[in-house]
Amino acid sequence: MTLFRRHEASRKCKYLNRKKYPEPRKGKDCSCVMAMDGFVTTPDGIKIPMRGSLGTRSWKDAETILSAKLHPYLRGETVQADITVDAAVQNFLRTKKNSLPARADFGGVSESVRAFRDRTGRNPDDEQEQVRKYTDVLTPLKKFCHERGLILLKQISTEDLEVLASTWKGRSTWKGGVIVGHEPKTQGGKQRYQQNLTIFFNHAVDREWIVKNPASKLDKITVTDSVIEPFTVKEWSNIFSKIEPTFPKIHKMVRAFVLVLRESALRLGDVVKLRPQDITPAGEIEITTEKTDEYVWVTLPEEVLVALNGFEPKSQKYFFWTGNGQLETAKKDWSENMLRLFRAANVQGGISRRSHNFRKTLAVSVAEEGGLDAAMILLAHKSIKTTQKHYAKFTAGRKDKVREALKTVRAKEKLNKLE
Repeated sequence: MTLFRRHEASRKCKYLNRKKYPEPRKGKDCSCVMAMDGFVTTPDGIKIPMRGSLGTRSWKDAETILSAKLHPYLRGETVQADITVDAAVQNFLRTKKNSLPARADFGGVSESVRAFRDRTGRNPDDEQEQVRKYTDVLTPLKKFCHERGLILLKQISTEDLEVLASTWKGRSTWKGGVIVGHEPKTQGGKQRYQQNLTIFFNHAVDREWIVKNPASKLDKITVTDSVIEPFTVKEWSNIFSKIEPTFPKIHKMVRAFVLVLRESALRLGDVVKLRPQDITPAGEIEITTEKTDEYVWVTLPEEVLVALNGFEPKSQKYFFWTGNGQLETAKKDWSENMLRLFRAANVQGGISRRSHNFRKTLAVSVAEEGGLDAAMILLAHKSIKTTQKHYAKFTAGRKDKVREALKTVRAKEKLNKLE
């Protein structure tokens, strides 16, 4: 068992200079945090790792703490091994995979893909989207812990998680087919990562692997509400005028795709997997949404129905998807198509004014004409509070109340001036 100081960059410790101090663990005359590194072997031959911070900067206190940790083993007591970070993550992901609804977005599998799986022994990825989101934050957590010598789950502190949060990266930037960097992590992305970390550690507390949730004391991440900017008439014109030049071979299909997005307020994934049978003889879409599993009904203009009949569908079952492979892959392909189109049309405003803005634009018009209830039904929101948060300012009734109040205020001001 080795007792040493974990030299900290935040304290600008001199022992971090490896050229001058090639063996930093021998450096003891600083005030960096104390740590231990080693293992205990039980009588039946099981090695139990004991690594990580001892929670003190005093060498004497560290020796006392370490002695208290070792005494139960030296006395021959049976000590239950603490769960490791790797084992906790594996258990959590397995539990979530078993408890969440199974994926329902599998299409068919082509002969070439089936042959490839037979040759390589690979299985299809049946991981649910939410499990992948947990994996996205827990994989960096495991790497972070390995680098810092945090083997056991109980060794992770709130301070460790704060450092981890500072390493979170945004979308990859590519050049020549190679990742050359990452965009900064958005506030919304940080918030979702922190929420999933909290869920993981709550699970650990419930299983009695740890006593307290270190993520519960992290500072709340503030996300500024995005401002809805509906597409203007000029932007509509630019988008549609650039479809054929940008996609000369499939412009009819892309035009139909954009029209469905604009006139249905469906999310991109729901449009990608749209089937002919989802459209009634009366020209109305009736589906259950992918994200919220909510029923949606919306009538389509004649222009959209004509466009859907004006190209050869990707497959017999779907308009815009072959049905082979995973829906996620098809969604990414269509998302990339829409990005190309928005760039060609010079639509400004960043990611908030791309494909999802078709949905927002129609919802604004519906809120203005029919109120929040109509917008809520169109968007398939589970709560009116969600609709109200983003679309209340666009309702006609709200504006009328302000107009009437302003009339009364100004009438009184005018009367007071005359008096």
